[in-house]
Amino acid sequence: MTWTRLDDCWTDQHVLEGLDHATRWHYLAMIQFCSRDSRHDGTMRRGDASRCSDVDDPVAAVDALIAAGLVQECKPGSVRLPRIEEHIPPPYLRDEQRKERQRTEKRRSQLHRVNDHSECLPDRCPHAVRPDISTDVSTDTGTGRAGTGRGKVPGAHAACHERGGCAKQDRGPAGATEGRAVGQGVRRIARQ
Repeated sequence: MTWTRLDDCWTDQHVLEGLDHATRWHYLAMIQFCSRDSRHDGTMRRGDASRCSDVDDPVAAVDALIAAGLVQECKPGSVRLPRIEEHIPPPYLRDEQRKERQRTEKRRSQLHRVNDHSECLPDRCPHAVRPDISTDVSTDTGTGRAGTGRGKVPGAHAACHERGGCAKQDRGPAGATEGRAVGQGVRRIARQ
């Protein structure tokens, strides 16, 4: 979520009196665009400036704002809002790490409210999961074997693979046969 600051008397500014409602709306949309996209210098492409709102003639609105001095052309294809500092969040609220901390804290609070203390901090919640205490394993730890096991046949089972195949499983080395149950018998399929 983003926010845009407006002075209580913002709509009473003399510079806005000469502009029609659509142009004023477009100016506010340009301010909000800069706030939303963290364009703290107020600079944007001319095309973005034209797409900021749904007014009927955004190009004319941008031209009227340039004529009023609320928007400046800074380089070809770009415009700038010279008074953007009045509207964007102050520097101490622009900290992106602060936003991430707020999201994390909100998630912790929501989980805590439904009695899920897995994200709670031990110094804030008596039910928090302590890092020195192991928790239940919730993921599949696997077998501990590396690879699929194909090509390695254990003990006595290896002998039937050496004779030309085994009907039990597909574990044999290349060239061995794979057995598949079909009805009551076993059909042998040569592996390639």
